[in-house]
Amino acid sequence: MSCSVRQPDSSDARTALREVLGARRLPVFPAQHARILECIREDHDNPAPLVEAISLDPAVSVRVLRLANSAALGLRCRVDSIQRAVVVLGRAQLESLVVGLGVFKAIPRHRVGPLDRRKFWENATQRAGIARCLAQQVMPSAAAVGFTAGLISDLAVPLMTGARPRLYKDLLKSVRREGAALELLERESLGWDHADVAGWLATTWELPTRLVTLLATHHHPMPDERNEAGIVRAAAIAMGSTGLEPDPRGRFSQASTACWHHLGIAPDDSRRALRNRGGNQDPLAKVFS
Repeated sequence: MSCSVRQPDSSDARTALREVLGARRLPVFPAQHARILECIREDHDNPAPLVEAISLDPAVSVRVLRLANSAALGLRCRVDSIQRAVVVLGRAQLESLVVGLGVFKAIPRHRVGPLDRRKFWENATQRAGIARCLAQQVMPSAAAVGFTAGLISDLAVPLMTGARPRLYKDLLKSVRREGAALELLERESLGWDHADVAGWLATTWELPTRLVTLLATHHHPMPDERNEAGIVRAAAIAMGSTGLEPDPRGRFSQASTACWHHLGIAPDDSRRALRNRGGNQDPLAKVFS
């Protein structure tokens, strides 16, 4: 199997996933979350179907209201209805929230195999905050999708450590002790990496094409032009894929250099974002913390 990134159709992606996971059941994106995403993409002039779809899922409704009422949004009056929350948050931020919640539900968060999943998801949330903060500095329109991609770009890591625990025990040991990049070790051992698997999963789940591309390419070299892909890749450089990578100062220095040369973000600004993990007051990060 080639390790090069491709954009397969859903059938090809399923075939690739079955080859990677063997007899293990393919993760399924929650149906109600998928329905909400459909409504987000549909008629923007009629919010009623979206409000109804969110209201049918109590867990999503609670998170939507919590996000809408976050103090960081600076609201004077409390948001007490889903309809009002939809207006306050906007569809891009709602999409980010629902995709993240759907992935959390599809990929088990309890410990399976050699990965410390609590530490992994803490690391992912911080990476998401960094991506959002960097985007707000150079491309505010990409802040929501940058957060989402930062949060779930390595979603295949907990999946694969559960599916192949013996192999990943050795790979993660190399990451922790030697500072080796997990994606390079995967390509050497398997011919693919977790970014490929994330892209295949996102394709089978019919997530937005823009997001699929960001997931599948987040370990590629930084692009020459300033774009959302560079934002997500800079956050990936800074935080790594597992939460086990040593030498955070070295990674932050690399990320800051990448931000300056490829995104035009001054070193002082990028370092501040990296040190603060995007900012402790990020309302979207709080929902997933």
